[in-house]
Amino acid sequence: KDKAGKLSMRFNAEIAERASETAFNFKGLHIEIFDKSPDKPDMEVFLNQAVFDRTTSMLTSKDQAKIKGEQYEIIGSQLEFDSKTRASRLLGPVTMTITDLGEQPAP
Repeated sequence: KDKAGKLSMRFNAEIAERASETAFNFKGLHIEIFDKSPDKPDMEVFLNQAVFDRTTSMLTSKDQAKIKGEQYEIIGSQLEFDSKTRASRLLGPVTMTITDLGEQPAP
């Protein structure tokens, strides 16, 4: 939840285990990110395996990562995600599919 108590992110994993005092290992991780409504995520992140470091708030995956929004899907070979700033970095090869551009003006 954010400072106002509004749901901002939800982590669901098939397996979660504490690797150390500061690190957690995840398998089958699904992250939902909420901006507009707590009922429907604005973005989802799917990771086969990931590690979360509590000291840096960084989630990293050396495995395929998929980020899905309402109008796009991005797949990369690796992911770095800062849970404080919500900034992410996908490492390649990276593929982006845009599913709906809406109506575009004529050239």
